[in-house]
Amino acid sequence: MGNRPPAPDQRMQETMDLFGLTEKHIAKLWKIFRSYDKDKSGTMDTKEFYELVHERPSVFADSIFEIIDVENDGQLDFSEFVKAVAMYCMFGKVDILKFCFYIFDKDKNGYIEEDELHALVQMLHHNAMNSNLKMSLEKLDNNRDGRIDFGEFQAMNRMYPQVLFPAFRMQSNMMMYTLGTNFWMNRRNQLEKKRMAVVKKANKMKAVEEKRIRALQEREVKRRMGAFRYYAMPWQRAKYGAAIKNKQKKKVRGKADRDTLRKQKKKDKKAFGNDEGGDGAKRDKEKRDKRRRKKDGTVSEKTDRRERKKERAKRQKANRD
Repeated sequence: MGNRPPAPDQRMQETMDLFGLTEKHIAKLWKIFRSYDKDKSGTMDTKEFYELVHERPSVFADSIFEIIDVENDGQLDFSEFVKAVAMYCMFGKVDILKFCFYIFDKDKNGYIEEDELHALVQMLHHNAMNSNLKMSLEKLDNNRDGRIDFGEFQAMNRMYPQVLFPAFRMQSNMMMYTLGTNFWMNRRNQLEKKRMAVVKKANKMKAVEEKRIRALQEREVKRRMGAFRYYAMPWQRAKYGAAIKNKQKKKVRGKADRDTLRKQKKKDKKAFGNDEGGDGAKRDKEKRDKRRRKKDGTVSEKTDRRERKKERAKRQKANRD
């Protein structure tokens, strides 16, 4: 491996763009990666990763490997290493709790069985969990359904933060021994500010649009009621406003139904070709063609009346038969 980091692949470029990492940051991470890649294989195994973060083997680091390790061979190449470090260092408190919950929820049904929680807590603390904590964990199941949901899981962390402390400690060490705690904290704050700015802008645009719609509705209420009734009987404004809202909802719903019907017709045409269906569909097509020709001036009104008379006689004969 050379002193220069490898060219970013798609995964690394996405990570750099997402978390605002520059080539300088990648070069520093590459230097750290090389120093802990003892066998110079170009990959980092779990043992080397634990040495980097100064942690004993735990279910958290193993789970990071399982999520990021694309090849599923217990090794992280440099691109996977950058993604694993950036992802875990940028986690907030709730994100780490969600990550822990994801690890413990083996069957991914949104719940943790209590026996699984006990087993994993034992694993995290290497059998150092005291009996009082074990007894307290049994009281966390507030709804008495024999399992723990994410809300109860958060309550457990508030009551007994030492249970999941290894997950937070590993993040702290990972931040410290890579680009530094201050860097990751500042970067997290910057991204949070950007996210809040986007949310604030979206909320502002939504508020402006809602204000515009209310103004239009008020104007329509005034038009329907008339100026005299609008100012003389203000208690009736709500009634007219509700009627206008219902009409607008029906209009939107009708437009959605028309759009759905149009899309379905396109799908049917694509699936079944240009088959026009039975005689009724053919007659409709002929009528449309005649209207179009008449509009273009290619069919005179006298010819059109004669053709309609022939069609009417043909239908009457068909009905008699």
